[in-house]
Amino acid sequence: MHTGASADKERTNFWPIRFTYVLFFAAICTIVPFLNLHFQRLGFSGQHIGVLNALPPAVTLVSATLWAIVADRLHLHNYVLRVMLVGAALSVLSLSFAASFLLIAVLFVLYAFFQSPVPPLLDTAALEALGEHPERYGELRLWGSMGFILGTWLLGALIRASGLPNLFFYAYACFALAAAAMSVRLPRVAPKPQPPLWQGIRYVVGDVRWLIFLGTLLVVGIANTNIYNFLPLYIHDLGGDERLIGFAWGVGATTEVPTMWASQYILARLGIRGTLLLMVLLYALRMLLYGLLPSAWWVVPVNLLHGVSFTLLWVSSVTFADTHAPPGMRATAQGVVNGVLFGLAAIVGSPLGGFLYDTMVLRTCTSALPACSPFCWSS
Repeated sequence: MHTGASADKERTNFWPIRFTYVLFFAAICTIVPFLNLHFQRLGFSGQHIGVLNALPPAVTLVSATLWAIVADRLHLHNYVLRVMLVGAALSVLSLSFAASFLLIAVLFVLYAFFQSPVPPLLDTAALEALGEHPERYGELRLWGSMGFILGTWLLGALIRASGLPNLFFYAYACFALAAAAMSVRLPRVAPKPQPPLWQGIRYVVGDVRWLIFLGTLLVVGIANTNIYNFLPLYIHDLGGDERLIGFAWGVGATTEVPTMWASQYILARLGIRGTLLLMVLLYALRMLLYGLLPSAWWVVPVNLLHGVSFTLLWVSSVTFADTHAPPGMRATAQGVVNGVLFGLAAIVGSPLGGFLYDTMVLRTCTSALPACSPFCWSS
C-alpha cells in the first residue's frame, strides 16, 4: 500500500518521461506532414518522393534494432538515447539546406539512423518506470500525443502566417535538442541477466505468436506508411493547404489522448489479440474513407479515426513486445517492433505508394459521394 508521500514521489518521477514524450513527438509532428510537400516544391515526382521515403525505413530496419541491442548489452539506454536525439537534430538542420536528390538522400538516411532508435529506447525507459504495471504504458505515452497535437496545430499556423515553409526544419531541431536535455532525468534501466544474442533471436523466430504478430505489423505498417507519405499530397491535390494539413493531423492526434488513457481497459477487455484485430478493422475502414473523400476538408472528420487506430496499434505492439521479450532484452524487442513497423513495412510500401500516386489522376467530383471517387485510373 503506497503512502501519500510515496505516491507523490512516484508521480513526480514520471514527469521527466512525460516531458520527453511531449518534446520528442512535437519534433515528429513538425516534419511528418510537411517534408514531402518540401520535396514536391523542389520539383521531385511522386516516384522520387517514394524512393526518398523508402531510404530511411531501410536504415530503420537495422538501426532501431542495432542500437537497442547495444543499449541492452552495455546498459547505456539513456546515453544512447541522448546521442541519437542530438544526431537527429543536426541531420534535419543539414537537410534544410540540401536541394540535390543525392545529398537529400544521404541526409535523409542519417536522419533515420539517429531517430529510429529513439522510440524503443524511450518506451523502454517508460516501461522501466512502470515496473510491474506495463499495462499503464498508455498513461505515459499519451503525453507524446499531446505534444504531437500542440506542435502540429501551432506549426501549421506559423508556417502560413510567416510565409516560411522551411520553418519546420528548425522547429524539429529545437524540440529534439530539448528532448535530449530532458532525457538526462529519465530512470536508468536496471541491468538484467541476458541470454546470448543468438538465443534471443531464435526465441523470437521460433515463436509462432511472434511471427503472426510481426506479419500483422507488416501489413498494417504498409498502409500506415502511405498515409503519412502521400495523404498530405492527396489533401493538397484536393485544394487543401498547410494549415488544413496541420489541422487534420492535430484533429487526428486528439483522439489519441483518450484512447491512450483507455488503452489499459481495452487491453484488459479484449486482450492483445482482440485489440490487434480491432485495430486492423479500423485501419481498413480508414483507408476506404480516404479514397472516397469528395473534398479536402472531409479529411478532418475521417482523421478522427487516426488516433484510435494508431493508438491501438502502438499500445498493443509495445505491450506484446514487453510481455514476450527474451530475458534482459526488452529494448531489443521494442527495436524489432519499430524495425518492422517503420522499417520493413515502409521499404515495401513507399515505392508502391509512389507508383500508385503517379499512376492515378485526381478527378474533380461534383456528383454524389457514392457515385464518384476522387481517384480514377489514368488511361
